[in-house]
Amino acid sequence: MVIAVCKSGQPDVEVREFTQDEKSALQAVQWLLNRNAEIVILESTAKYHLLYYETFREAGLNVQVINPRLIKSLLAVEGKSDKADAFNMARLAMSFQLRVSNMADKSQKEMRLNLRALDKDKERRTQLTNSLQSLLTEYGCTIYRLIKVNSVSGRLIAQAIAYTELDSKQIVLQSWKGAKSKQVALINALGSIHELPDYVRLEIGQGLEEIEYRNRLIETREQRAYSHIGKFQLGSQVHWMTTAPAVNEMLALRIIAESGANFWERYYSAQAFAKALGVAPAIRISGGKQLRAKRSHGNIYVKRHMLNAVKGWLMTTPITHPLKQRNLQYRDRAGFNRSVSATANKIAQALWHMGKRGEYYNPQTR
Repeated sequence: MVIAVCKSGQPDVEVREFTQDEKSALQAVQWLLNRNAEIVILESTAKYHLLYYETFREAGLNVQVINPRLIKSLLAVEGKSDKADAFNMARLAMSFQLRVSNMADKSQKEMRLNLRALDKDKERRTQLTNSLQSLLTEYGCTIYRLIKVNSVSGRLIAQAIAYTELDSKQIVLQSWKGAKSKQVALINALGSIHELPDYVRLEIGQGLEEIEYRNRLIETREQRAYSHIGKFQLGSQVHWMTTAPAVNEMLALRIIAESGANFWERYYSAQAFAKALGVAPAIRISGGKQLRAKRSHGNIYVKRHMLNAVKGWLMTTPITHPLKQRNLQYRDRAGFNRSVSATANKIAQALWHMGKRGEYYNPQTR
């Protein structure tokens, strides 16, 4: 790790090298503190900068990370080296404000790890239930087109299929916990389930065991996610975030985990924050003509959940809500999917302004 110190009004730059270990990182902290460093700029280099980044943050230094492309685009240096890069970064940081990367702190990393694992467990559970449904459909059992595999009755019926040789009527009478009016349809959908081969029953049983395992993991991870509210003192922030439309506690935690608890300080504008979440418009229209159309990018770990939450909110919210009215007006012109993205964009910008001003959501604000 090569560190250059540049002081205002002095042409000389002091350069020193440190090794990649914790002891050297602490020595670098003391070296910078002795020189009254006001800001530290780190170049993003795979994961090699993370040790120094965390050490500098814990020591109270104002440390920021920039993309290496920025140095390359601003300066063409002959004989490029680590010392030359450190020298140029120090000079640039003195000249103007550099565009820095959004780095996650330790609390964010813990929340991210849990929430991303939660998403993977849910995806795996969906794969298992789809596989189980496909297997039974192959043998003429279409009951899971009427009920969900992972519901209480769905699991009981699957267990009866896997571990007993009862006929369709007996299975439904013993396992169905819903309305009696659906019993006839369920019996017909089960078909000749008692004739199912033993090796298929074994495969269904193995699938059920893994589904149960995923259910326990998902429940544990959800409880851990909610416990982070108290652990990282996010109660008040989650409270005002959930006053915004479609934002529940879990979505608020996802936004904080990916964008930071102080996201209104990390992103210079509401539009930049919405773009980071992936709900900014990717189509540019001027004078009624489409000038540009491209795929919208953004944080995939928030975007999907936010769009799904907005869809659910739009389906259950009265038409009298101002944001719902704006959605319907835009929907007539652009269609349902674009109107959902536009509404998510409005909500993301509202969250940024709420954090910036320290206010609750006001539906009358345009």
